[in-house]
Amino acid sequence: MDDQAKTVKVEEEQVGDEVVQTQSVETASKDSSRHAANKSIQVIYYIAGVLALLIGIRFVLYLLGANNVGIVSFLYTITQPFVAPFYGIFGRTITYGARIEIESILAIVAIGVVTFIIVGFTRLLK
Repeated sequence: MDDQAKTVKVEEEQVGDEVVQTQSVETASKDSSRHAANKSIQVIYYIAGVLALLIGIRFVLYLLGANNVGIVSFLYTITQPFVAPFYGIFGRTITYGARIEIESILAIVAIGVVTFIIVGFTRLLK
């Protein structure tokens, strides 16, 4: 596969009784690999953003003492694998039926750090 795009430009000029042709070749690098890397970075940011948003909603629902039914139960279930590694770091704080889940905040910070590292490596490989 050729990573270079070539453009040949031919110019003709009348010099006295003769016609003089001048050829120039312009070479430009294709940005397909850079474009693919940028797209993958966008996908990484999108996935990390959606995951952080879901965990943030989980934090607010726990804080407000939402009942574990329906969509709330579904949200707790899909975010549980990302929050579970942080259980036990801090004690549980329960106030008036609500819970301050510090583990959710730690999970969001960890997602940010991991995203930063993955995007950094992706940019290095461009």
